[in-house]
Amino acid sequence: MNITAQKSTLLSAILPSLKAVAKTAANPVLETFMLKAVKGDAESQLIITGYDLEKGIKCVIPAVVREEGEILVS
Repeated sequence: MNITAQKSTLLSAILPSLKAVAKTAANPVLETFMLKAVKGDAESQLIITGYDLEKGIKCVIPAVVREEGEILVS
């Protein structure tokens, strides 16, 4: 994954997603949020998702995506 995005836009998408990330969980993956970079025909985007089995928050922002990919960040 190789992307470029505005710092302020990235922060405005990550902060709400963190509200859905579990503080402590039996499954460690629930303590992370996912970044997924997608190239589109018209526009490339970065999808940021937080999920804790009860609620999920997904934010999509425009980004320059040179290489698609996804990663979990804790």
